[in-house]
Amino acid sequence: MRNRIGVIFVIWSVVLMAPGMGESQRGGGREGGDRERFEAMRARMEAIQAVDIEPLWGVLSLKIGMTDPQTVQLKQLFQVVMTERDRLLSDVKEEWEDEDWEPLISTLKERRKTFDKQLTEILTDEQENKLAAWQKEREKWRIGFGSRAGWPGRGMRR
Repeated sequence: MRNRIGVIFVIWSVVLMAPGMGESQRGGGREGGDRERFEAMRARMEAIQAVDIEPLWGVLSLKIGMTDPQTVQLKQLFQVVMTERDRLLSDVKEEWEDEDWEPLISTLKERRKTFDKQLTEILTDEQENKLAAWQKEREKWRIGFGSRAGWPGRGMRR
């Protein structure tokens, strides 16, 4: 008798859960599924990272050894670029998922190229070398991100 109740319970549970399981495999019943949402999120992150200059300010301020006149010039440059970036991103904020991000990404990448050129005009050769060394080190940090290796220099143990 006990086994019959257990078997009936298991069968009834499977019957109740089966429709929900099918929905989750097709994207939760949403039109387009999770793949489109993932692509929209990826495009958003690419747009945001195209002109992610805040970490650069910290390195320039603390590790490169800028002079006072350079600090004034760079502060103005950073303010202009950050204001422009924020304006462009806020224009599309309302339609995060429906937006075609490619034109925005292209615009922001072009703006970053201009910013980098203006930055090199302000820095000395020695400062540019220090900055390049920091950027190379930072790239090492990013290589393992999202991979099975985890953090650089350490494998994840399972």
